Amino acid sequence: MTVLRSNVEATKAFIRARVGNPYVYGGALSNNVRQGTDCSEVWQTVLEMVLGRWRQGRQSEGATTESYRYIPVGGVGPFGTIRVANWRDIPGNAVARLAFHHGPGGGANSHMWGDLDGMRIESAGSKGLVTGGNARAIEDGYAHAWCYLPGPIDGGGAVPVESTEDLQRRLNTEGAGLEVDGEYGPLTASALAAYDK
Repeated sequence: MTVLRSNVEATKAFIRARVGNPYVYGGALSNNVRQGTDCSEVWQTVLEMVLGRWRQGRQSEGATTESYRYIPVGGVGPFGTIRVANWRDIPGNAVARLAFHHGPGGGANSHMWGDLDGMRIESAGSKGLVTGGNARAIEDGYAHAWCYLPGPIDGGGAVPVESTEDLQRRLNTEGAGLEVDGEYGPLTASALAAYDK
């Protein structure tokens, strides 16, 4: 599987714009930069965006934490993720690495977190949506299951995008004509898709 660098960087920018938002069980990320989310929804959005399939209000895979519970080692899960026995088994060119704690009864008793191309991402309890050192590492002892989204990432020489505003400015230099408002909406997504082509 090959993932576009521009999709990875746009996804990171989308998440950075929402850092600090509250944890909301069942909350779905949207173009509203203040919308809260839960652990599985943030990762569903990340994986959809990286694969170029995210559309506000549509959850293409319906991937909750429980969607990963019974995948056998070596099996394929949502978004083409691959289950492994240990975080050490994840290849170095993985696009995303996910960790899981499957509690009894599932739902609110389970948790997932991970990293996208080295950027830790987690939405949890009192922390809300966090990145970097504030998010759990996949090797954290709370995890007892792991999977990864295979790579490589195509276009490794791209300059990282620091925010959605930076992405919009970059696309505008290519003639996109976007309003630089920090909202990763349909116009920005369409302009990015056109740029990728």
